[in-house]
Amino acid sequence: MNLLPEIQAMISKLRMQLPDLAGASDEQILMMIQRAQLKVATNLSAQDLDKMSAEECGVMGAQHLESGNWDEAKRCFVAVFE
Repeated sequence: MNLLPEIQAMISKLRMQLPDLAGASDEQILMMIQRAQLKVATNLSAQDLDKMSAEECGVMGAQHLESGNWDEAKRCFVAVFE
């Protein structure tokens, strides 16, 4: 997997800060980051979704859909069209 230099830098920084991640692959760490971001995103209010672009809402909806968070995915997809 080819990662952007910014993402590779973030992963390297996390490995230095969290030695337990030394044995994890870049892809595993990236998945952990995405899950953490998704957890934070789940706590978004309707007002927060209103401030996001349609593209951002769509991407977030797809992430929720992939992780099985159907209600949150629906909320994001509805926000795309509002």
